[in-house]
Amino acid sequence: MPAISLADACQIGERVRHSITSELFHINRDSKIRVTASVGIASLEGPHDSLEQLLARADGAQKERAATGWSPMPHSRRALLHSS
Repeated sequence: MPAISLADACQIGERVRHSITSELFHINRDSKIRVTASVGIASLEGPHDSLEQLLARADGAQKERAATGWSPMPHSRRALLHSS
């Protein structure tokens, strides 16, 4: 999301995650399931940052969140240090 702070992106990610996890999904006429969602947030660190690097940081943030017991919305620590 261009022109958005990392903190705002984390809030949006948490709202999306909550929206998904609070819904029942109909898988057929007689069955409903609840699903979970994991979201990782990262930001570009420079003009030469690749999509692969960005996705790797977001994935790492999500995995860190899982390892710490699902603390608040994850973000790449490196991205946070470089954000303004």
